[in-house]
Amino acid sequence: MSDARVLLWDFGDTLADERWAWSAPAGVRGWSAAYRRIGDSELGERWNLGDASTRDVAQHLATELGLEAGDIHQHLERTCASIAFFPTSWRVACRHALPQAVVTVNPLVFRQVIVPTYELDQVFDVIVVSAEEHTTDKVRLCELALERLGKQASRHSSLLIDNISDNVERWRASGGLGYQFLDDATFAQDLTSGRLPIAFAIVRE
Repeated sequence: MSDARVLLWDFGDTLADERWAWSAPAGVRGWSAAYRRIGDSELGERWNLGDASTRDVAQHLATELGLEAGDIHQHLERTCASIAFFPTSWRVACRHALPQAVVTVNPLVFRQVIVPTYELDQVFDVIVVSAEEHTTDKVRLCELALERLGKQASRHSSLLIDNISDNVERWRASGGLGYQFLDDATFAQDLTSGRLPIAFAIVRE
């Protein structure tokens, strides 16, 4: 397998610990479970498609937990500014040795808060967010990233790094390169052992 010439990065549980929004407001019980239920709900799907706002989600959680919607909205935005990145995957991304994009299923708050807080537009050439594109289809998000990267990007040399196996397999089936991110330690081992189609020069300290 030839080395990738473009990197397509998933965000949650690939570059960063996805549990950032599980952190509860002080003194609030049941937050984590209530928030995770949103992710599996029709409201969560609409949030990721850009058809529901963070205020809509805050109102839903306020009703369920007996809190003020405004306080929840502020808490959700604060958690987006307290994200823990995985050391190895984030280091490789920050090297920016190849053209690269973030392709993420996330609501608009990703663009509004996470991108500027962490200056992701300084690390990635392109950032594709499902809520802006009104699709959660990862293959389509990758295709949009390649279109915006321009002539330098071709599908067969573009590597999707994603923690969800179905996303990886579907991208491979469409003609791209794929790697399932299991955890940061495994990623580090696979980099140095050559099990990823990324040139070793990209990942050296």
